[in-house]
Formats: sequence, C-alpha cells, structure tokens
Amino acid sequence: MNTIGKSNLAKHHYHTNQKAKLHLMIMKWSMTCIMILWRRIRQYRLSRLSSSPCCYA
Repeated sequence: MNTIGKSNLAKHHYHTNQKAKLHLMIMKWSMTCIMILWRRIRQYRLSRLSSSPCCYA
C-alpha cells in the first residue's frame, strides 16, 4: 500500500477495512468447511443406515 501523503485517519481506515475483509473471508471459508464436513458426516450416517440389516422385517 502506498501511504505517502495520506493522513493517519486514511491509513487507519485502510487497515481497518482490510482487517474486516480478511475476517469476512476467513468466516466464509470456515463456514464452507463446516458445511462440507456436515454433508460428509450425514452421507456417511445415511450410507451406514441403508447398508445395515433391517431388524423389523
């Protein structure tokens, strides 16, 4: 970032904005990972249920 000639307030705003964007990106990535993991767990559980012998027949 070129900070030459910028006020301290402008520099602070830039860094605060960059931190907010980074935080948002990390949160989106985390939620994506959680969703993928949840789907895989659900698929695994469903596959185990469908492959188990039925004891109510």
